[in-house]
Amino acid sequence: LSNPGFESGLDGWSATVVHGGYYYGDTVEPATCRTPDGICVIDGHDTFAVSESYGAGERDVTVEPVEGNRMVRLGGPFNYPGQPQPLERYRLAQTFLVDPARPVLDLNYNVFGWDYQGYDSLDLRVTLTDADGDVIARRQQPGFGAGTQLKNTGWRSAKIDLSGYEGQQVHLRIDSGGTTDTLYGFWAYIDAGL
Repeated sequence: LSNPGFESGLDGWSATVVHGGYYYGDTVEPATCRTPDGICVIDGHDTFAVSESYGAGERDVTVEPVEGNRMVRLGGPFNYPGQPQPLERYRLAQTFLVDPARPVLDLNYNVFGWDYQGYDSLDLRVTLTDADGDVIARRQQPGFGAGTQLKNTGWRSAKIDLSGYEGQQVHLRIDSGGTTDTLYGFWAYIDAGL
């Protein structure tokens, strides 16, 4: 995997926004760094203000990279629960050869969301690049927790063991965003593992 910690920006990665969602035909365009509907490489830390409800005071939230000086943010941040979320999915993709010396793909994610459990999702999927495109591994993090207060997973490992596929070309796709409605924002940070 090339540039897993985004220390060289998005070099080696394809970054796209998929418009439409489940009910409409999808249109895909290159991603730009827009808040809250883009893919952004964050240099250093990401700090944003949140307010849990109308009239409540604000508090600052800061996210630091796990490794190195950079990380990437897919969508967000959303500053309060009523801020609408576009029906879009934010995708990073890369095709690479599995390194025989390092067959374990080591990425970390930190998911934030205002929504109820089961809505919205982060999906990491590795597929073969042959004609069938069989799925080798998949990790998912759906929305979680009760209520519409801000929640986050903290940094979690998404280790994917590709042993048995050494020297083969595979395709990694990281996909994050809302699922079926524009309510209660959801976003994710991705960084290399230690």
